[in-house]
Amino acid sequence: MKAFLVFLLPVFHFFIFQESLAENVSFSKLTDLKIGSALPSDASFTNGHIMVSSGSVIPMWNWAFDGADYQLGVNKSGKVEYISTSSKMVITPNRIHVGMKFSELEKLFDISFIRESGWAWRGKLPSGWHVAIFCGQSGTDCELTPESEIAYLFKRAE
Repeated sequence: MKAFLVFLLPVFHFFIFQESLAENVSFSKLTDLKIGSALPSDASFTNGHIMVSSGSVIPMWNWAFDGADYQLGVNKSGKVEYISTSSKMVITPNRIHVGMKFSELEKLFDISFIRESGWAWRGKLPSGWHVAIFCGQSGTDCELTPESEIAYLFKRAE
């Protein structure tokens, strides 16, 4: 019986530690930058492009908001067409964040995921933001599993 208690105590402490750690983590708020907005003046051009769907790339800018890094896709008119972050410190109003497992997300929302071949699996959240999950080399080579993790949060022109 003593061996059984010794085994349970560390497990019990682990769960208490995980719960208290999750409550004490400081998250950044999600930006309220809108699709179609002018490029923020403090964004910096990367000399590169960002893939915003399975068949589209546009010029990419880096931008920081509330301590988190974002990537912005900007059109020729200087308007934001795409916003994404892979920062684990950003949380949506519905408490969704990068690194969250697919199984956790399914418990919170009934979200339909769409496979955008060669890019990512994506699902739209009630907040209007999307989650992207990669699977396999091309991003969509396999089916989602309960252990699949959110790779980033994004918004784009629809």
